Amino acid sequence: APKGREQAFSELKKEDGFLSPYGLMTAEKRHPRYLYPVNHVCLWNGYIWPFATAQVLDAMIALLKDYEQETVTKDDFYQVLSQYARMHTFQKDGKTVCWIDEVRNPEDNEWCCRKLLEDMGWPESAGGVERGKDYNHSTFCNIILGGLLGISFADGEISVKPNIPDTWDSFKVENLWVSGTLYQITYDKNASQPITVTKQKA
Repeated sequence: APKGREQAFSELKKEDGFLSPYGLMTAEKRHPRYLYPVNHVCLWNGYIWPFATAQVLDAMIALLKDYEQETVTKDDFYQVLSQYARMHTFQKDGKTVCWIDEVRNPEDNEWCCRKLLEDMGWPESAGGVERGKDYNHSTFCNIILGGLLGISFADGEISVKPNIPDTWDSFKVENLWVSGTLYQITYDKNASQPITVTKQKA
């Protein structure tokens, strides 16, 4: 990409851009048609989609990996990723449970598509009960392993180039199957060899 286009990513940090307290919005808050009313349960006019956030995180990973730029730092990436991780929850029976669904509201932190369908009595014509539950377009594991921890595989070799915060001293990944081989990856920033990749016995 030509130099300068990475400036578009600065909109991820602006509250009148794509940043909300609950996740990245699919439209800029400053736009006059942000959250404009439409009689539909799946909206892209500012509502938060895990699927779209995953695409943005993948783009941030590529920017950190392949380009010399100062717009996106690994701390920016971690901030968006942490917010994304917190998004994967739902209040059920008074408890916070792990959850992935279709669409979140950027204003009040709820799975709004689910709420609308529930209020409509879960119509069969719209997918029935809990239509969006486990709507797993989030690619969460890829973003953690390949993006945050920087694990990649090419030409039969594992490489590790973490994008972790400077405050992290270590991490370990076990039972990682890659191309028929089981690996363990350990990072210790205080060790003489910070990254070790070993093959595990299956």
